[in-house]
Amino acid sequence: MRPTCVRAGAATAVAAALAPAAAASPAAVASFAARSAPAGSVAVLRIAAGGPPLLHLQLLRAGAATAATRADPRVDGVAVTPVRDVVDRGGRALRLRVRLGNWPSGVYVARLVARDGTASYAPLVVRPRTPFSEPM
Repeated sequence: MRPTCVRAGAATAVAAALAPAAAASPAAVASFAARSAPAGSVAVLRIAAGGPPLLHLQLLRAGAATAATRADPRVDGVAVTPVRDVVDRGGRALRLRVRLGNWPSGVYVARLVARDGTASYAPLVVRPRTPFSEPM
């Protein structure tokens, strides 16, 4: 879609016109406390206050799918943990300790899904327990 000619100061209108029509607000705002963590360790996932009271959390290994995937706003991957319910009874920010398995190094994402189906993702690089312990 090409933006139409607009007057200066109407950047918001252009951004709205270019935004996907079906874009929904994320289920929650979340990030890991560190960009990476060694396999077998514990990573801290921070979830901002103001999100839904119930979320379903699952970790996925990105890029590990064996079947062809198609372009989609969702992040696809292979599940490496079961789904875990996260309940926020106080409406405050949460800090969750997430146990990482002895997984191969790579990019993983925490997928948070709200009851209405909206999802958000927090990326994490899992690195080897010891440097140079995995073949390149």
